[in-house]
Amino acid sequence: MIDRRAVFTTCGAGLLTLLGMWLSACAGPAKPVEGEPALPRWSQGRMEVLPDKWHERGEWTGSGTCVECHEMEISDFAEASHHRLLEVEGVGWGCEACHGPAEHHIAADSSKEIDSFDRMSTAAVAARCSRCHFEDLRRMDATGLHSAAAANNCSWCHAVHPATIQGFPSDPGPYTVADCGACHAEAMEVHLSSKHAAMSSGCEACHAGAENHLLSGGAPGTIVKPGGAGYEQMCQQCHQNDHGLQRWESGAHASAGLGCLDCHHVLERAGHPVFADEAAACGECHPAAAAEFQLPSHHPIGDGEVSCVSCHDVHAGEGMFGARKMGVRCDECHPQYAGPFAFEHEADRFDGCGACHAAHGSANRRMLKILPVRDMCLQCHASTPANHNLQGFSVFRNCVDCHTEIHGSHL
Repeated sequence: MIDRRAVFTTCGAGLLTLLGMWLSACAGPAKPVEGEPALPRWSQGRMEVLPDKWHERGEWTGSGTCVECHEMEISDFAEASHHRLLEVEGVGWGCEACHGPAEHHIAADSSKEIDSFDRMSTAAVAARCSRCHFEDLRRMDATGLHSAAAANNCSWCHAVHPATIQGFPSDPGPYTVADCGACHAEAMEVHLSSKHAAMSSGCEACHAGAENHLLSGGAPGTIVKPGGAGYEQMCQQCHQNDHGLQRWESGAHASAGLGCLDCHHVLERAGHPVFADEAAACGECHPAAAAEFQLPSHHPIGDGEVSCVSCHDVHAGEGMFGARKMGVRCDECHPQYAGPFAFEHEADRFDGCGACHAAHGSANRRMLKILPVRDMCLQCHASTPANHNLQGFSVFRNCVDCHTEIHGSHL
């Protein structure tokens, strides 16, 4: 016979335990540590716990310096729930509360000198979030809440920059990356190490129709797959203020029917670069230029010194920056020929460096289009003075013996 008293006692104890956990979870923020700035409506954190490597990052600079390079991120962040970090007075807050002291990052202009969640381990991300959300994480561990996601870092489900922090499937709003990860684990693993993982508001930011796709059991055609021309409009929702995209629609690549994803991998870790071998990627559509880089005298492309985008504006304009403007581009690496000169080389004034030099590569030394040099000079200077005898072994046969400053001079 069942002992009803024992059953009621056991069940009652269990219910009281669950009720206690629920009340604890709803108790609200704990009292702040004495001397620490208050965090409105947040659970008590552990702001005094600093990662060891932060002590080697220099001084706190404040979020005011971040906006100089990260205007888009700051503008999005200003509307986010985490914007309260920007409002707390004192050092070590704002952007640096999560990313660490920025002095060395600014001085060296190096991403290695600042913390980015897309480069951090699961444990490191959880530790960083615990600086403000320690009690949240402690209660989560105590109740077994989110145990299925325990092996993943906080940003698996929560994006920290968007105006609306990602919720969970039971919440209103866009479906989260956690939903998508159930079927797309491999793609999710790549996504979580990408730049977009920290910036976007979930998979649906780029893959419209996630709700219908999920409810249909993943039926084909129920979700948008990025790719091809026209998709740049989706990209420009976030990149509309990027200076390089202002003239995209009038550019050569847009006119050829190309889209952002024809060159960019959105899941790459560092920014959104083109394919790992940029020169090879460009060479698929520009084989003639790729062949010229194989000639004996060529720009050191592929060696990490220069790339196609060092000279070409790939988002706007036709081909290079224009004949004369291309000369200005050359001057960035060759300032000794920049001038201004009292006596300019006429060819440079109108046609730029490309009048004499093959920009990609040449079989001739110094990337010259024609050798010997006098033959190239005669292309523009066919009418030589009467006293310039070009026959036999005349000294006038080599123009640069006298005209040594061929780029320009003050004499």
